[in-house]
Amino acid sequence: NALFDTVCSMTARSQGVLMMLGEIVEADRIDSFTKSTLHGIINSVLSELPDIDSVVKAFHESNTKT
Repeated sequence: NALFDTVCSMTARSQGVLMMLGEIVEADRIDSFTKSTLHGIINSVLSELPDIDSVVKAFHESNTKT
């Protein structure tokens, strides 16, 4: 299903981008306040993203009901 594939790839890419941002924050010489603020933002966005496994499960459940 094209929609399902799109959702999965978008979620995976979003997680990848946020992980890279986290590495950049660690690597660069940023003061600790800014570093912790950025980590907080990254972690809150990551926690809002759907888990790939739950997306797959929900998709299969919705397909079997119809």
